[in-house]
Amino acid sequence: MESRVVRFRRAFVQGRITPLKTEASRTELALPEDVVDLLVQWRSITPYNQPQDWVFGSPFNKGRRPLWPSQLLKDHVQPVAVKAGLPKIGWHSFRHTVSAWGKEAGFTLEEVKTLLRHENIATTSRVYGAPQMQAKRETATAFGGLCEAESRAGRAGNRRKMFG
Repeated sequence: MESRVVRFRRAFVQGRITPLKTEASRTELALPEDVVDLLVQWRSITPYNQPQDWVFGSPFNKGRRPLWPSQLLKDHVQPVAVKAGLPKIGWHSFRHTVSAWGKEAGFTLEEVKTLLRHENIATTSRVYGAPQMQAKRETATAFGGLCEAESRAGRAGNRRKMFG
């Protein structure tokens, strides 16, 4: 925690502990200071606080496995989301949020790819790169404004002569 970096070493997928799929999955990520503070607090109260332990170890197997993700989502994350007025969310909701906020903050697709730990930028672009409805509206409005400006300038008539 001293370096404020998270290192991913293994995955928990459908009840199995697995190696991480790609080199990008093993990328270290910097953590904000407030997140580090919360994790340090958690580590001081959890009985599973050794380097080999899962951050959120399950008490049902003495921390040798993490808490079951779907149960954690159902019992802890979704109730908080409902209280906050959010719709029903899943784990990928967080990935989509990171992508959307990154794009709104002006991050490049490459930077979003790194945050999401994608191996391939095509995945980031295909799954998370689609413009949001507000961005589509803004683009359509801007395009409409350009068309209107062109029409007012009398250039539309010139184009009709060229193509007509």
